Amino acid sequence: MKTNNIFFVFSSSILIDSHEVTELHKRFPYALLTTDYGILSEDDITRDISIRDRDKADLLNPQSRFYRWQCFPTYQVKYHFHTWRDLSPYGGTDIIGLCDFGIRVRLKNESHFYYDRRARPVEYCFEMAKEWKRLTKNQPYLCLNGERGSVEKKETGWIWNKTKTKIGCISLFVGGCENL
Repeated sequence: MKTNNIFFVFSSSILIDSHEVTELHKRFPYALLTTDYGILSEDDITRDISIRDRDKADLLNPQSRFYRWQCFPTYQVKYHFHTWRDLSPYGGTDIIGLCDFGIRVRLKNESHFYYDRRARPVEYCFEMAKEWKRLTKNQPYLCLNGERGSVEKKETGWIWNKTKTKIGCISLFVGGCENL
């Protein structure tokens, strides 16, 4: 089985104090884990709670399972994917090109890894790479949304849900970025 690794790195040289606390962060400290650099709104934070028919009080519980936002300087974030050929996950006997992607955030003393939920047709990862490039081009900061997964040593795994910058949003789910 041949595996191809493809890496896309987009960067910016602007950096402000990553410990800056915004009003939004003060109000939702467990839903917004970092400063938001002016990218997010209250609707971004509370939308996932309403979709899951949960109470907004869950946003104040650090143990509650819901999507959480983190924002980073774009230069610290790398989108990548790898491809392979295998039986179609949709059934049948066809061998097709598949892919999975990840988004790695490298910080000084820790890292975060956002990953997709499953293998997808290879075209999906190429389209995602194109959209990622468009969304992050000339953007000094981006925000990632996901549900906490594994924690190993100094790396936290997250199940990816959305990425947002000041110029737009991409989401795993159809309609996930509407009105944001």
